[in-house]
Amino acid sequence: MKFLTTTVLAAGLCFGFMTEANACSRVTYTSDDGSVVTGRTMDWFKPDEVQIVLSPKGVEYSGLGANPFNWTSKYASLSVNSYGFVNSGINEERLAVDVLYLETSDYGDLQPGEKTMTSGVLTRFLLDNFASAQEVADYFKDEKFRVVLDEEKAKLLGAPFNVHYIVTDKTGDNVIIEYIDGKAKIHHQKGRIVFTNDPEYDKMLAIRDYFKEAGIEGGMPGSSLSQARFVYLTGWLEQMVNTPFPEIKEEIPGYTFADQTSAMVFSLMRGVSTPYGLVFDTEHLNNTSTLWRTISDVKNGVFYFDSALLPLTFKINLNEVDFTKPKVISPYKDHIQQGDITDLFK
Repeated sequence: MKFLTTTVLAAGLCFGFMTEANACSRVTYTSDDGSVVTGRTMDWFKPDEVQIVLSPKGVEYSGLGANPFNWTSKYASLSVNSYGFVNSGINEERLAVDVLYLETSDYGDLQPGEKTMTSGVLTRFLLDNFASAQEVADYFKDEKFRVVLDEEKAKLLGAPFNVHYIVTDKTGDNVIIEYIDGKAKIHHQKGRIVFTNDPEYDKMLAIRDYFKEAGIEGGMPGSSLSQARFVYLTGWLEQMVNTPFPEIKEEIPGYTFADQTSAMVFSLMRGVSTPYGLVFDTEHLNNTSTLWRTISDVKNGVFYFDSALLPLTFKINLNEVDFTKPKVISPYKDHIQQGDITDLFK
């Protein structure tokens, strides 16, 4: 009884507060055969003007802000954009990039002479310039520009654009970038990983470790709060198999392990999604409906988009995409059909 009381008390301390946060979730799944699959949800209280964007290399971009840090893209990419910013994407070198809300982000004060990059542009910069997680980790050891709050995107979102970032490469290596006390804080970890919202990643790991000690498989919390989603996803992700299910292969002719790994991550992200159609308190945006999900089969170069607003799931085979041709499509306004839509990007 003492253990139970302590567990309930600690859980209350971990999950008993709300934050104004975009309730997105992100995972990396890896297996012994080298499979790397990422998945994320996009949760918000209103439609996000979603677009699928193919961006060629050799394009000039501005970091915006008072003294913009500018660059020319080294790599072409495919991304899902919300309100014009890159929310989820993968480049031609198979680097997957996602941005999620972190209310407690602190970008610090702009110093005289510093180059600037707004928080809504940094995902584009990551997609354009890096082929591996190690390259990202090395680059951000030194401050080459000051990330500043993206006021324009904040107006569109209806909330401050305080975020943190994650990249995953084709080896299953992950880097998380958070801005804490005005400095970029880097977390570098290979293999399976879970990423949600507040609190910052170090504190989230402490919450996860508590539930691990308490027996995570039997005690996963079930609310939509960021901490609960983190613990929930960690418990399921750690139990996922590394090998094919022969019974499914017999049931579905031509079924591959790549099909299975993508399906497993799909099931994770659908399972942690917040139901559509809830009534929201817009001052507490941690509990908002899932609008869409993406899955990136990083090893095999297949990108999936899964709508929560319509029964619409489609995939794009990056191995067949013409990355020299810019393209923008709206899944809804352009009446995109279910299934393989790679031909739209050839």
